[in-house]
Amino acid sequence: VNYSRPFSGKLTLDELQKHLHSLPSRPKAIPYVTNYYSNYWGFCLSEEFRRKLVDGIYEVVVDTELFDGIMRVSDAVLPGKTKTEILFSSYTCHPSMANNELSGPLVLSFLYRALAALPERNLTYRFVLGPENIGSIAYLSRHGDYMKKSLAAGYVLSNIGDTNPFTLKKAQIDNSLAERAAERTFIDGKYDYRLLEFDPRGADERNYCSPGFNLPVCLLMRSYFDESEVYHTSDDNLQFINADSIIVAIELCFNICQTLEKNKIWKSITPFGEPFFSRHNLAPTISTPTSTANQQLLARRWIMNQATGENDLLSISTRSNLPLALLENEAIKLENAGLLKEIISNGR
Repeated sequence: VNYSRPFSGKLTLDELQKHLHSLPSRPKAIPYVTNYYSNYWGFCLSEEFRRKLVDGIYEVVVDTELFDGIMRVSDAVLPGKTKTEILFSSYTCHPSMANNELSGPLVLSFLYRALAALPERNLTYRFVLGPENIGSIAYLSRHGDYMKKSLAAGYVLSNIGDTNPFTLKKAQIDNSLAERAAERTFIDGKYDYRLLEFDPRGADERNYCSPGFNLPVCLLMRSYFDESEVYHTSDDNLQFINADSIIVAIELCFNICQTLEKNKIWKSITPFGEPFFSRHNLAPTISTPTSTANQQLLARRWIMNQATGENDLLSISTRSNLPLALLENEAIKLENAGLLKEIISNGR
């Protein structure tokens, strides 16, 4: 048991059983058990091995030492043209759990490399690794006030290396930018996914979303903790995770970043009636039964109708059911034609 207190002595099997942890439902697996805050010691073992223990006297030695130390929390910031930040966070406290623990830092690290290789970034990206729960609490104690001002969206990465579809647990903030950007990326990229409502259990998002900070941070994963039979057991190993799943997760996170980069707020310069598109070579001059179904023209009409200076491209994409990339391309054309102007906003 992690953080077992020192102990040396002789116990009967019945006395020893009070300090043993196994899983009858998975007799070959060894559970992962922690005990940080009470005077306790114990052993984790398979149920199969536990059943072989015979009556008798057992000599027990727990050779541990408790002392004041340090807690390592790592961060890295990739600056962009703006100070508006996107967070990716994961944890490094028990990396022997391949899916629950190792998959998140793997995806985060390769995502950092991919974003660092871009010639330019509009947004700033913050990456955080540390012990789960207490690590994010400590990090927020130092950086939380700044993040409340600068963070537009964030994602905690966990359980993301198995073969299940993606799962996004929403932030405490309803309809957050993090939620909307991820869902649009799921839809446009044709990823299988599901959405879960926020609840205060989970990983570090419960600290990022705590009332004092209430940051727009979602949990991005594949299998949810209490739905995985291998969660916090020795069966969560390198054979359980899948290299292709890790690669696809890196791709997804990179595409979410591209979605956030594309998401802008525009305002119409000609809001009184539909613009004369054909004057700007933005619509056919001859109206035919097929011209009104043109996707580019439809996108231009949606943008000009919704460009109030408050609606971002993600909200227009959701309402119109048009791909974000199409809307971005057409917005740039409308801007070049003098019909739109960009509004600066972090869009939380």
